[in-house]
Amino acid sequence: MLKKTIKYKNYDEEDVVGDFWFHLTKAELLELKLIKGEGFDVYLAKLAETQDMAEILPLFKEIISLTVGERDEENKRFVKSKEFTDNFMYSEAYSELFLEFMTDTQAFITFINGVMPKDLAEMVDFSTGQLKVPNSADTTASPRQVQVIELPKEVDRTYEQYTEEELMAMPMAQFDKLTTGDPRKMTKEQLQMAYRRATQANTIKE
Repeated sequence: MLKKTIKYKNYDEEDVVGDFWFHLTKAELLELKLIKGEGFDVYLAKLAETQDMAEILPLFKEIISLTVGERDEENKRFVKSKEFTDNFMYSEAYSELFLEFMTDTQAFITFINGVMPKDLAEMVDFSTGQLKVPNSADTTASPRQVQVIELPKEVDRTYEQYTEEELMAMPMAQFDKLTTGDPRKMTKEQLQMAYRRATQANTIKE
C-alpha cells in the first residue's frame, strides 16, 4: 500500500496538500490479466516501451483509478468505491499526479512498486517490465514489432503556431513530430493537449 502526499491548487486557486492512498490486490492483478488477456509483466513492458501518447494516457489513467481508495483505520479496511474513485479522478489532485507520472518515469516506477503486493513487487524487473518467475519455461519477452510511419512533408510551423482545433484534429504521427512524441520531453501545455486528444479518441471508440 502506498501513501501519496499531493500538493495542488483547488478551484479557488488556493494551495492544498492532501494525503491519498493507493493499493492493488492480487485479485485485482488477476482481474486485470483476465480483462486484458495478458500478464502484468506485459502490461508494464508496454508502458516502458511505447511512446504512443494515445496508448500511454489510458494506461496511466486506468492504473490510477484501479488503485485509489479510502483507508479505514478503525475497521482495518481499504475501501474502493465508484463515488470515491470518480471524485478523485475529476480532482486537481489527480491532474497533478498524472502530470508527475508523465514527466518523471522514476516516480511512476516508485508508485507501481508501492501499490503492488510486496511479494509481487519484488519479482518485477522494471527495466523490462517482466516478472522474475523462478523455473519459468520462458520469461523472455518477444521482440516488439514497430511500425515505421512516414510523416507527411508539410510541417513548417511550430507547435505554438497551431490552433487548438488543428492540434485536436491532426493525425497522431504529426502531433508526435511536433511534440517529440516523448512525454518526458513535453511541456505541461503539450501534455495537457495530448491528454485531451487521448480522451477524445476514447470517447469516439465508446
